[in-house]
Amino acid sequence: MDLGLSESEQLLGDAAQAFMARQADRRRLIELQDTAPGFDRSWVGPMAEAGWLGLLVPPEAGGGGARALEAAVVYEELGRGPLPGPFFSSAVLAALLIGTAAPSADRDEVLADLASGRALVAVALSEPGRSWQGVGGSTMTVAPTGGPLDGVKTFVPHAAGATHLLVGVRVAGQPGFALVPADHPGVTITGLAGFLAWNDVVELRGAAVERRHLFTPAGGPAALEVAMATAGAVLAAFQVGGCGTLLDLSLEYASSRVQFGTPIGRFQRVQDHLVRIVNALDAARWTTYEALWRIDSGADGRAAAHMAQAVASEAYFEAANAAHEVHAGIGSDPLFGLTLFTAMSRSLHDYLGSPAWHRRQMVDALDWAGSGAAAP
Repeated sequence: MDLGLSESEQLLGDAAQAFMARQADRRRLIELQDTAPGFDRSWVGPMAEAGWLGLLVPPEAGGGGARALEAAVVYEELGRGPLPGPFFSSAVLAALLIGTAAPSADRDEVLADLASGRALVAVALSEPGRSWQGVGGSTMTVAPTGGPLDGVKTFVPHAAGATHLLVGVRVAGQPGFALVPADHPGVTITGLAGFLAWNDVVELRGAAVERRHLFTPAGGPAALEVAMATAGAVLAAFQVGGCGTLLDLSLEYASSRVQFGTPIGRFQRVQDHLVRIVNALDAARWTTYEALWRIDSGADGRAAAHMAQAVASEAYFEAANAAHEVHAGIGSDPLFGLTLFTAMSRSLHDYLGSPAWHRRQMVDALDWAGSGAAAP
């Protein structure tokens, strides 16, 4: 297993790093943290031109047809911001879920819109009063020919800043996805209060779904599992990026903050907190890149992807906590920027499933692999 990056992959990361430095540095992200929609729409054009919004879109639909690792290299750098906006939801999650549908002109038209940035899609999966049931766990139904859609989705990141919503539904008893314009008169989007990074509640009352915007996986549940394993590994890379910046910020502060005549990094307790961040980062990074390697090599990457999501979510949470211990009072000042990561670590902790849920799924995936049976 080779976890090193090729020259082209390193160039991808360098380009994303340069974009962040030019257009989304910490000062800019601090300015945006209390705004709606919470991101800068001028980012869309450069990201589309760089090909990042279509990395996981098939070439026949105008995308790059990239491997999971290539997408992860970009999203790790975006996570170092952390870059807000519906970019992961649209360019990774929505692209992969819509991509499970059988090839058609309608499917490829939507995927082309994702790759070009004409459409920014927020994926709405979670439902109120229910624990996470996986990507196919929706109770909302719609006819195979399309029609009105009624129900509520909650904890939808950046729905207020999206042009469209990809809503998890059931079609003839099978999992599917309905694409609905965010400005449809039957759609109401309400921001959630609390220490979250731009999460919304989406209420659909008679929102019309066109047949051409209704997608069901051609490969059934197995295709959805592959898509979600890939999306989860890329999301974990975004969290790895956040952990990396938390370590950089904490090391810099521990070296420059002087107390009792000496840098605080010389104190054992501060060193303990720095070690916590190092351990969290290493655990997240290596589980994530092993999962990406398995997915790209054609092996069954489901168990590794579930482990990466569980470890990366807990690592990001732990790294943010330890960084606050290092920074103490200044870290709580929103103008300092540390709270950008704290809020993001909380928002992503249970996104696409809690760590406990992923561990249960990992055990199930390992049981299937160990039995030699085909994946369900």
